[in-house]
Amino acid sequence: MQSFREWLLEEERQALIPQSVLNGYEYAFNQALNDLIRRTQDPVLRAKFKEMMDCPVRTAAGCRSFTDYIVGGLIRNGIHNTYDTESVLSYVFQKMMMATTDTGEPRNTVFSGFDETRPYNPGDNPLQGRFMKFLQYAINNVRKGKIPRLAQVERRPQDTVSIAQGRQRAGDPMVGISPEAIPARASSDAGLDEMVQDIKGLLRKQEPSTGLPLVKFFGAVMSGQRTDQQSRLFGDRQMRAMRDILKQTVAKYAKSTGNYSLLTLLQRYENFQGNKPMPAARTTPKVVKPVLSDQQRDYGSILAVIDRLGGRPAGSADLGKFRRRWLEYPPRDSASGHRNRLEEALAKMVQDGVLTATKTAKGAWVYSPGPNAGQYRQPAA
Repeated sequence: MQSFREWLLEEERQALIPQSVLNGYEYAFNQALNDLIRRTQDPVLRAKFKEMMDCPVRTAAGCRSFTDYIVGGLIRNGIHNTYDTESVLSYVFQKMMMATTDTGEPRNTVFSGFDETRPYNPGDNPLQGRFMKFLQYAINNVRKGKIPRLAQVERRPQDTVSIAQGRQRAGDPMVGISPEAIPARASSDAGLDEMVQDIKGLLRKQEPSTGLPLVKFFGAVMSGQRTDQQSRLFGDRQMRAMRDILKQTVAKYAKSTGNYSLLTLLQRYENFQGNKPMPAARTTPKVVKPVLSDQQRDYGSILAVIDRLGGRPAGSADLGKFRRRWLEYPPRDSASGHRNRLEEALAKMVQDGVLTATKTAKGAWVYSPGPNAGQYRQPAA
């Protein structure tokens, strides 16, 4: 199960750049890739570029989108700690995709400057290599401080040194000191010591009114003494009274300081008994996703497009816009006689009563949900 700290770090990473901004950049990359596919004559390269529509950047960890790979590169180099990440992403996009310089002169982009006549090794994707070279060049410019307009931090005072961000390669100039050259701080429990001292102070204030050695009892608990040892040392009646006061004091301290982990730990030990197992931590049951057949996925996908259009009849242009890749996919049944998967799915859905086909005055076919559409509608994620 994902811990709270892991979840918090993941949320912080996702909050660097709004998703709407990433979607806009990703759309521009895909449009440029589409244009390159249309003008590419080499059939091998054309096939590789079509595969990039589903998997833009292929890495050892799997497929990544263009923007996801760029943001990952910025984070790996520590740029998000020194610069505004969205501004750096805009700069990287400009270096990759802008066809003119700041002075108006023409320049090559990742896609427009690609030369398909240059030799490449079989099995390699030269466009992906070109994309990574452009990205590396832009990141190096930012890391070396060549783009001062992106900086959001003030200069370091004289006679001080800053800690460099990211990993450094041999020979690279470094502004500051490498993190690897800094000795690790000695391990300490300063946070725990501060919390213990605060609780001792709260217990010490209650000793005059209660007449109980609360601080000494707290020290015995922290040293690991068992209940029977505490009973022999303080007496059973006093031990029980001091345990209740200690629990109330720790609970109030946790609520006042916002220490929810301490409060959760206290609740887990509320009914703990030494002769019984530790209460099990609360777990969230995993949601089992239903396994859908190819037909169910196809039908549900087409119905989702029609529902997205507000329920109005959808034509081939509408479906081709939202399911553009289906026009390139072959039909699942090669003997069906259809040109692509979209035509095949529409014909089968009309045959099964999932869609109703209507011919317009201009001779075009439009489709609406049929009587059996409810069987294939998939719940929203």
